[in-house]
Amino acid sequence: MKKLEDMNLMDDFLVSSLMNSREYGEKAVRYILGCIIKRPLGKLTVVPQRVMIRLA
Repeated sequence: MKKLEDMNLMDDFLVSSLMNSREYGEKAVRYILGCIIKRPLGKLTVVPQRVMIRLA
């Protein structure tokens, strides 16, 4: 597994795509968070990141 400081834009894109997947997103997020906090998690709701653009 890569360290956070070794990750790049491509890694971010792939992880974001996985987490936003309707089929695999919840399972992927549950697995990743479970590894981080070292305990199993129940049901999660994944809310995709939104980009807000302000036009002047």
